[in-house]
Amino acid sequence: MPIDYRTLNQGFVVEGRFVALPLSMWDECLPLAPDASYITALAESPETGLIYGATCGTECHLFVTGTRGSAGGTLDLGTVPDAQRIPSLAVTGTRDGRDQLLAAVNRPTGCALVCAEVSFSRDVIQEPSFYQPSVEAMSEHDGHRWFTVSAGREGAVRLLRDDGLFRYVNASGQLEEQEKLPEDARPASPILSCGDASGLRWLDDAGRAHGVGIDATEPRRTACGSPPARDCTAICGFRNGALIAEANGTVHHADFSAGEVTEAGRTVLPDIQCMAALPDGRLYGMCGTGIGHFFRIDLGSRESHDLGAVASVIATKRYGLEFGCALTGIQGDIFFGENDRGGHLWLYMPAQRSDSLI
Repeated sequence: MPIDYRTLNQGFVVEGRFVALPLSMWDECLPLAPDASYITALAESPETGLIYGATCGTECHLFVTGTRGSAGGTLDLGTVPDAQRIPSLAVTGTRDGRDQLLAAVNRPTGCALVCAEVSFSRDVIQEPSFYQPSVEAMSEHDGHRWFTVSAGREGAVRLLRDDGLFRYVNASGQLEEQEKLPEDARPASPILSCGDASGLRWLDDAGRAHGVGIDATEPRRTACGSPPARDCTAICGFRNGALIAEANGTVHHADFSAGEVTEAGRTVLPDIQCMAALPDGRLYGMCGTGIGHFFRIDLGSRESHDLGAVASVIATKRYGLEFGCALTGIQGDIFFGENDRGGHLWLYMPAQRSDSLI
C-alpha cells in the first residue's frame, strides 16, 4: 500500500511530554563536544534508577543521568580510549550504592569489554559531590565485534559477539564462551540486535529472529521465520519475543513461544529509526529521515498513529530530528538517544491509559 503523505500530522507531539536533557551539568562538568554527542546505547540501573549512555563521533564517551528525586542531571564519565563505537551497555550489579557498568566497545581492529564503578550525588541542589570513576578494560579480542550486552535481575550477564554467545561473571570479571554460532545464525548488524533483563534478541542475514533467555543455566536459542522482506532497520524486545521494523515501515512481532512472526502494524513513514514498547502493548518510535515523525502503534488492534514532529520546550528548547536508540524505563517512561550533532537524552512521558491495549 503506497504511503499518502497528505495524512502526515503537520504539528508537534502533544500526546505525553518530551524533555530534552543536555549531556552536561552546569558547574560540574564541561559539556560534551557537539561532534562527540551522537548517542549509541542506553541502559538503566534497576537499583539506583540511573540512566547510562554512550556516544560516538570524534570521541566515544560514557555518561550517567539522574532523573529522580534531588539526584538530577547528566555527568560525563569520560572518554573510552581507542573506541570506535559502543553499541551496548548493561548494569551488572550495584554494591554500596555504586553501579557496576559494563560497556561493549568496538575498536578499529577488534573489541573490548570496559567496566566502571559509578556513583552519583544524592543531592545536586545543595551540596553536590561527584566521584569520577576509572574505566578499566576487562578483556580484549582482535578481529571481532560486540553487538549486545544483557544483564538479568539476578546478576546473570550474557553477551552477543559476531561469532557467538558469551557469559560474563561479574564477581571475577571472567568471560566464558557458551555457544559458537553457526554461520546462518550470526547477527546481521548491531542495530538489528537488542537486549534487556529477559535476554538477547537479534536478526541473522536471512531475516530470522533469534533469542536467548538471560537466566537459563545453558543458553537455549530459539528462532522464528523471517518477515516478508529482509531489509530491516530496527528491533526491540517485547515480552517473550521481538518487534522488527522493515525499511518500508511495517512492524512484525516475532513470538518465540509460538515460533511465528505476525504483522503488528505499519507507520506512516518508512525507515523506522528506533522504537521501544511498553508492557501494556503500546509501541513508540521515530520514523522517517531528515525530520522524523513520532508514532504509536497499539499492538493489540494494530492501529498506527502519527503523533507529529518532536520538540522540547522543557530543560532545553530543541527539535528532535533523528534518534539512534530507545529504552523503556522501569517506571514506564521511555528514553531516546539522539543521533545528531549536539545530541541530547530525550525523556518521553507517555499519556496514561486506564485500559490495557493487549
